[in-house]
Amino acid sequence: MAALEEFLALVSRDVDETLDELIPQAGTRPKRLHEAIRWSVFAGGKRIRPAILIAVGRTFGAANERLRRASAAVEMIHTYSLIHDDLPAMTTIYDEERRPVTRNLAKRPRSSPVMRSRR
Repeated sequence: MAALEEFLALVSRDVDETLDELIPQAGTRPKRLHEAIRWSVFAGGKRIRPAILIAVGRTFGAANERLRRASAAVEMIHTYSLIHDDLPAMTTIYDEERRPVTRNLAKRPRSSPVMRSRR
């Protein structure tokens, strides 16, 4: 179990470093957009998807640098899917078949482009 925890910690660190290299810094224009992107991507998490990608890639002999970038891409797509699911313009107050929708981006100002509703 310790080996798995070490592997997950290593993957998390590597993916965070790669994401930091790929995503513009928060102060880069347009500042509010990059702040929102970084806030979402670096909100925490276990980084399980990148860990699976790296483990499978290593099994088949893929180069580490390609795995790092691919795992960062997977994490960005996953983050996008979470945001997209929570956008007011993309959902109703209640998901018809489930519980009330949770809006993870509620902390973002309503004036942010990502929070504007088209209703």
